[in-house]
Amino acid sequence: MRRSTLIAGAALIVLASAGPALALKAVRAPVLLDNAAGARLDWRIRPSAVQVAGIARGYSVSGGAMTVECVLDRNGRPGDCVDVAVGGGDLGFLRFAQEVAHVFKAASKDSLGAAVAGRKVTFNLEFGGESSL
Repeated sequence: MRRSTLIAGAALIVLASAGPALALKAVRAPVLLDNAAGARLDWRIRPSAVQVAGIARGYSVSGGAMTVECVLDRNGRPGDCVDVAVGGGDLGFLRFAQEVAHVFKAASKDSLGAAVAGRKVTFNLEFGGESSL
């Protein structure tokens, strides 16, 4: 009886500590650059807010904002991301943004049937800590 009470108590502590993290909003997906035809990307994989918070902790990022431009590889993953802001930004935040962008994965074709490999996307990331996602 004591053992099951201890286990139940530990489970409640874990759930209580995970509660706010689960309430976080997901990050907005990258959008196609130079998209005169109006095609849309089908993002098959998107990072959750919990994943983004974990990546931020890994890079010791507590907040910031950045716009990066990435190229979709043959697997639909954004890569080769560069900061497009004038004057550049924080290198640590850039690495964080690159890691978050790389979690996304697009379908191999856009909504109009064109291949996505080699196409550029822009990714606006604002992070103000776990509570603001």
